[in-house]
Amino acid sequence: MPTITLIIPQALQTLSVWERDFGFKPHAPSFNSLFNSKRLQTIPVRGVENTVLYLAGVSTQTISLAAWRYAVQFGTLPEKALFCADLVQLESNLKGVRLLPHLPCITAADNEQVSQLLNPFLAQDGLIWLGKDNYGYLLLDSIPNIKTTPLSQVLGEDVFPYLPQGDTNEHLYWHRLLNEIQMLLYAPQLGGSNEPNFNSIWLWGNGTQTASVKTPIQKIIGRGLTMQALAYGLEAEYQDLPKNLSEVDLSVGDTLIVLDELIQPALNEDINQWQSVLSQLEQNWLEPLLKLAQQKKIHLQVSTAEHDCYTVAVKPFWQFWA
Repeated sequence: MPTITLIIPQALQTLSVWERDFGFKPHAPSFNSLFNSKRLQTIPVRGVENTVLYLAGVSTQTISLAAWRYAVQFGTLPEKALFCADLVQLESNLKGVRLLPHLPCITAADNEQVSQLLNPFLAQDGLIWLGKDNYGYLLLDSIPNIKTTPLSQVLGEDVFPYLPQGDTNEHLYWHRLLNEIQMLLYAPQLGGSNEPNFNSIWLWGNGTQTASVKTPIQKIIGRGLTMQALAYGLEAEYQDLPKNLSEVDLSVGDTLIVLDELIQPALNEDINQWQSVLSQLEQNWLEPLLKLAQQKKIHLQVSTAEHDCYTVAVKPFWQFWA
């Protein structure tokens, strides 16, 4: 019997605020059944990428997601150590500095201009910035002993708690570097008639292990390059997220599905849109998966990528008649 793992970021995090402030209750019976607190297991990681790795049985401390993502984009593992170094938009406010939740759309001309601005400066420290499509990388000779946070965890958040951290003062170098890069990417420096929709980079995905890892996960279903990179690194088949479960072959074995459509309405604090998206997820994914679990055709577990994993337990036969 295959194990199906659902990861639904922003399923509960913003919902708890709406419940407290507005008395909002989601209209989705299967959703409510899946997130039964009696079946909650606390796990030591958060964020989509870390949750995927943890539930696949892989250490999140050493994996180089940057190398896996680079390999998917360029068809080969990098020859140098590297970070993901994606272009982002930061916004100052009274509370600090916020990373805007909508990631910029980067053109080839943007990547070329950023390379010309940054690389003469970075060359002093033996660093190279490389951009392709909406993604960027910072290449260096060796990975520093610092902890970084995946970009997906910082969307809409104050950045300061998520800046590179370390046991020594080495992380302070990276803080200074990010400040200097932000000054270089200040709008007038970029020229052109339109103000660019990025003004900094976000460093993440560093690690020492670039080789792929075989796990019980046979298939990963999701959207975007990072999900493709996780499938590559975990030696799993990858499938772009289809419209509904009927387009998924569950016979291949253990499958991990990331349903990320709730993220943007949650970050936009749009309750109506969030409920509308949830209703579609309920119909297309949650209800049919719950039925399969109740029929004992699959094992089903669900996570919101917030230190949680809910196991969907099937009632013993006698309980249906109690």
